[in-house]
Amino acid sequence: MKFIVTESQFLNVISKFLKQKNFVLKETNDYVYFLTPKSKKVLNIIYVKDTNYCYITYDLGHAMKLFFDLSNDKILDLVGKWLNKEYGFEVKNINFIFPWEEKVFE
Repeated sequence: MKFIVTESQFLNVISKFLKQKNFVLKETNDYVYFLTPKSKKVLNIIYVKDTNYCYITYDLGHAMKLFFDLSNDKILDLVGKWLNKEYGFEVKNINFIFPWEEKVFE
């Protein structure tokens, strides 16, 4: 059986997936960090305010790839649209980064 899903319907599903991650947001003058809720120091998404660039970790991208069977380009596109819809962030460029822990987030 085939299902036809519009992009807006699919964005709603992606939205629910990302919301259930319960990211903790830490904001500075230059950045917005989306951190893992349990440790509050593992970075998942970073948004750079002055350039409107966004970076998501390979770990988050891989989780979405496994769950939704999406290409990397589609994951980046959907996360950018989600950030715009949920937070009003204008994302001009989005790419992957490796995860890291920062003492700054403690």
